[in-house]
Amino acid sequence: MPGPGPEQPETDSGRLGGEIPASEILPAQRSEAGVGPLSRKPRAWETEAWSPHRVLRPQDRISLATWAATRLGMVVLAWMAAWVFEAAPAVPGPWLARWDRWDEGIFLSIAQHWYFAPGTDPRHVAFFPGFPVAVWVMHLVVWNWVAAGLAVSAVAGAVAMVALGRLAAREVAAPESPEARQAAANATLFFALAPAAVFLAAGYSESLFAAFAFSAWAAARRDRWALAVVLAAGASTVRVNGLFLAAAIVVEFLLAGPTRRRWRQAPLLLVPAVPVAAYVLYLHRDTGDWMAWQHAQAAGWFRTFQSPKAAWDQTWRAAFGATQAGHTAWVFQLELVAVVVGLALTALLLFKRRWPEALYVALSLLALGTTTWFMSVPRAMLLWWPLWTMLGAWAVKHPMVRTLYVCCVAPVMAGVALLFLSGQWAG
Repeated sequence: MPGPGPEQPETDSGRLGGEIPASEILPAQRSEAGVGPLSRKPRAWETEAWSPHRVLRPQDRISLATWAATRLGMVVLAWMAAWVFEAAPAVPGPWLARWDRWDEGIFLSIAQHWYFAPGTDPRHVAFFPGFPVAVWVMHLVVWNWVAAGLAVSAVAGAVAMVALGRLAAREVAAPESPEARQAAANATLFFALAPAAVFLAAGYSESLFAAFAFSAWAAARRDRWALAVVLAAGASTVRVNGLFLAAAIVVEFLLAGPTRRRWRQAPLLLVPAVPVAAYVLYLHRDTGDWMAWQHAQAAGWFRTFQSPKAAWDQTWRAAFGATQAGHTAWVFQLELVAVVVGLALTALLLFKRRWPEALYVALSLLALGTTTWFMSVPRAMLLWWPLWTMLGAWAVKHPMVRTLYVCCVAPVMAGVALLFLSGQWAG
């Protein structure tokens, strides 16, 4: 084989683009080279060049800035709700009480008393233990239970935003380009202004699940399968949707070529199912019912199996049949819109041959679309990362998408937030 030409000089190792193998480095040279038992390569934080800017990518800083700004917006909305919906001419109650609504009280009850303490509601077993455990841990350093729930969501949401921004950056050709940073900025803004975004700020489980799920998918896309399944297992402690995420990771693993995975790693794919199995066993031990979780869903939230058409018809009647109060009917209208968005997203993912993500969204739709009526679909939509990443990339090419989204969707988010913060049902 001819030697390298003038445009391709040999490296110091005598190999094109190669490195000197550790076995060929003399002991006296190993300290400088940073290999072998005599020394190690310095860590990033041990060098003078280290700074937080080297840890956070440019799009990460944009994502965190967006999260901080939108959290400030939620504070403003909570302040508005405290005064606008105060009927009596008096000073509103404590600010934190605005966040102690609906499911938050259940999560806090589980965090304080667990599931089967005397006087607890047996329907609380419909909620997985991951978020209550996180609140209990946070309460060790945060003085108030409601504040502890808000703190968990704030921290987890920041992690979710960083992971989402990185996923959005991968949607463009050059991940470190200005276009990638813009895609990350768009996706995280759209996520933080989604119709149900108030639940990312409240003491609900959406932020914690998103932190696990988005990070797990980012790890899977980088072929870090062990990390991906561990993070997916964390998601499975928070919501049953963790099993849908696990299914997507399985498909991603199966479709990955031999350069991306090894078959000996396949048993790892069972890890995300362990928390769900453990929870089912725990409930059976105390209730004697293998279906305790499903029965609690039915007893507390009317989640019994129906055909998709029956669920659609029932939701349509609730939305437009004059059977519900005005704001409740409006929320059911949002449920219908969210289902349509989910169906369109699934079709688009299938068209683009993104099979794992299509499976994840489809399973989520199937779970929520085969119950008595559609409920909490806008909240589930928060967890569909392909929706936000593809929208973010699309808005890079068509900036008007960002303008239309902010002008049309942000008011819906504000409406849902004001309903929740004033103690009215918001999905």
